[in-house]
Amino acid sequence: MLIDDETLRSYVDKYQQGGIEELLQTNYSGRQVNLDDKQLKFLRLELDDNIYLTAGAIIEFVFDNFNVSYSVSGMRDLLHREGYTYKKPKLVPGNPDREAQEDFVQYYEEFMEVKDS
Repeated sequence: MLIDDETLRSYVDKYQQGGIEELLQTNYSGRQVNLDDKQLKFLRLELDDNIYLTAGAIIEFVFDNFNVSYSVSGMRDLLHREGYTYKKPKLVPGNPDREAQEDFVQYYEEFMEVKDS
C-alpha cells in the first residue's frame, strides 16, 4: 500500500477511537500567509515586472522589502496559490561567431566526405 508503519498505526488508532468518521476527518488547515494584502499586491507587481529564476531569489526580495522569512517550500506554495508557475528558462547562445560556425560546418562536411570514402 506504500504506507509507512507510523502512518498505519495512526490510522488504526483513529479507527479504534471513532471508526470511519474519525478516519475521514482532516483537521489540517494549512499555514497562515505571512504577507498582508498590500504586501501581496506589491509582490505581484514585482513578479509581473521582473523575472526571478529561483524561489530563493524571491524569498530574498520578500525579506529585504517586508522583513518576512519564508522557506523554499513555503514560497513555492505561496506562488502557486497566487497563480504563478515555474518555467525553466531556455539557453540561447549570445552573439555567435558566424565565421567560426561556417568554418566548423565546412570542416565537418570535409570530415564526413573523407570518412565515407
